[in-house]
Amino acid sequence: MKRNSNSKSTGTSFLEIILSPEVSILVPLLILVAITTAKNPNFLTIKNIQVILRNLVFIGTLAIGQSLVIMCGDIDLSIGTNSTLTGVFFGVALVWWGLGFIPSLLLTIFIGLFIGGVNAFFTNVCKINSWIVTMATKYMCVGMATVITKGYIIPIKDWSNALYEWSRLRPLGGLSWPFFLFFGLIVIGEIAIRFTPIGRKIHAVGLNANAAVLDGINVPKVKAMCQITAGLMGAICGILQVANTNTATNAIGEGNEFPAVISAVIGGVSNTGGKGTMLGVLLGVIMYQTLKNCLQLMGANNNLQLVLLGLILILAVYVDVLKGKISSRARKAVAK
Repeated sequence: MKRNSNSKSTGTSFLEIILSPEVSILVPLLILVAITTAKNPNFLTIKNIQVILRNLVFIGTLAIGQSLVIMCGDIDLSIGTNSTLTGVFFGVALVWWGLGFIPSLLLTIFIGLFIGGVNAFFTNVCKINSWIVTMATKYMCVGMATVITKGYIIPIKDWSNALYEWSRLRPLGGLSWPFFLFFGLIVIGEIAIRFTPIGRKIHAVGLNANAAVLDGINVPKVKAMCQITAGLMGAICGILQVANTNTATNAIGEGNEFPAVISAVIGGVSNTGGKGTMLGVLLGVIMYQTLKNCLQLMGANNNLQLVLLGLILILAVYVDVLKGKISSRARKAVAK
């Protein structure tokens, strides 16, 4: 009897490894790399890999915030235009108001936190569905950004050239400081999710909010914390976008919430909440940016890219459903 129990335990552990987001996303990523390299030898070069890693910073930063909200069972459709509005405020504070770098930076972060706070208030206090709330704030953010800029581009090179130069530096193998900032956020998030009580609470709320309440977890507080953190990630992304282009405009950032969702879901964040790791999110962002790079190298136009990315999102959600069913069957088999 003891031998059978050990055998079942070993089989279950192996299945859990195979179904883990890190492994399940790594296999298709390697296949994608192999196919693209066979068609275009320029893909698997150090220079192109550096380009992929540098470009994933913006979507990746948003994906960190988006993944936390999804883990709680909600969604943030405003995180892309949050980065638009905060980027505009950053440029306006520097150029039009002349506040200086640090005050402008702090104001921008405050705006991002405020947007996350608005989402948290209407979702958790007023009990309005997060889809509705964040869709409303999404349009309000892009509308405000357009009203403030009047559709014009705000050049800020003369006001913050040091920030632009910082974003253009290529330390440690040709990457960028924004990439290392993003990677640092991933490490912090991974530690928080895996090894702290708040990480366990986030997963508990996403799995079953009612059960979490019975366990003494303050569900609105946990959800609000994730939504406000998502607002912070939107502000950081807005600052990085301005640093990258040295301009502030209402045209940057809108629509990036969907690539952030795609990256989170294909990285193993369950679309129903309760599951996910930051390591998986990192791999998901790499997968998304690699796919985008592959399509560009193969000459696919923007419309075809949108079609394929939409299909990938549906496939990722379906795979998540299948993994849930397989895991459930495995647990029942072990129980027997």
